[in-house]
Amino acid sequence: MTIDRISILLLALVGPIVGSLLGVTIHLSKKMICAMMGFAGGTMVTITLVEMIPQSLAYTGIIGCFLGICIGILAICICDMLLFDKQKHVQKNSVSPFKKTAIMTLIVIFVHNLPEGFIMAVNLGDGEQSHAIALALAIAIHDIPEGYCTCAPYYYSTGKKWRSFFQSVSTIIPVVIGYAIGTYLCGIISPYALGTIIAIAGGMMFWVSIKELIPTAIKEGSFAFSLIWITLGGLLVIAIL
Repeated sequence: MTIDRISILLLALVGPIVGSLLGVTIHLSKKMICAMMGFAGGTMVTITLVEMIPQSLAYTGIIGCFLGICIGILAICICDMLLFDKQKHVQKNSVSPFKKTAIMTLIVIFVHNLPEGFIMAVNLGDGEQSHAIALALAIAIHDIPEGYCTCAPYYYSTGKKWRSFFQSVSTIIPVVIGYAIGTYLCGIISPYALGTIIAIAGGMMFWVSIKELIPTAIKEGSFAFSLIWITLGGLLVIAIL
């Protein structure tokens, strides 16, 4: 890796680390946690619509992009089914709902962080350094509230500070793996396959946002307050890109 590759990768990893650190040091109100979830959802939806889908269309056309999005959504739906079964098991054992929510969020973040790392590496390998930097920065920003929402509920339900922190920070692992795979395959992978992978990642991010993050933020928090933070997340990504 060159120093540029290392710097961009480190930039993307800042978000989960900062969010997890805040999760074990700052106890926010339920209203603010919902706002942070809305902010994360707003950034993810905007990244998908403004950056990832147009990139996929350029590589694959409408059919390939559509199929990729469908595969990504289907993958997340399968995860939801598995997590629902896990949820019933958790309820039988009287585990704290905060702990359950943290574990479910952690698994979902793991799923969509792998293609994020892959896309950053491919953009950089194709000479799109500005796109790679912008995507890394957007990922870092939306991973801060995600890191908090993964770490804080688990910490406050178990009291295990360091386990909560390292468990949440572990979401950087799939980013690094995806980045390494993207670096290796850059120049080898076909444009159609690349566009399909981008669409799959976009489908995952979009579905997680509109099905989990944004509805939860609006339902559990203040509607108007959450909506403001959702909008701010989207506007910030647009400004960065």
